[in-house]
Amino acid sequence: QPQVVFLDADHRKSSITYCMDRILTHCPKITCIVIHDIYWSQDMSEAWVDCLKNPDFTLTIDLFQAGIIFPNYSMEKQHFTLKF
Repeated sequence: QPQVVFLDADHRKSSITYCMDRILTHCPKITCIVIHDIYWSQDMSEAWVDCLKNPDFTLTIDLFQAGIIFPNYSMEKQHFTLKF
């Protein structure tokens, strides 16, 4: 079972939603999901906001070029934006 999944290249909200559903269904204990180009388009930004709203994603980090999601992380929900 994978520990980390990196999603890139499609740039559509529907694809991100589909992939996230498949990942969480088939890899329920995954520790990290990275979504590349979260601000590439309005559609991708909406997909990222949907991920931020998901109560199962307790730790999220916005790196602008990518978003990092830690599902199943035992903590109070937190989101960080790193600017560099």
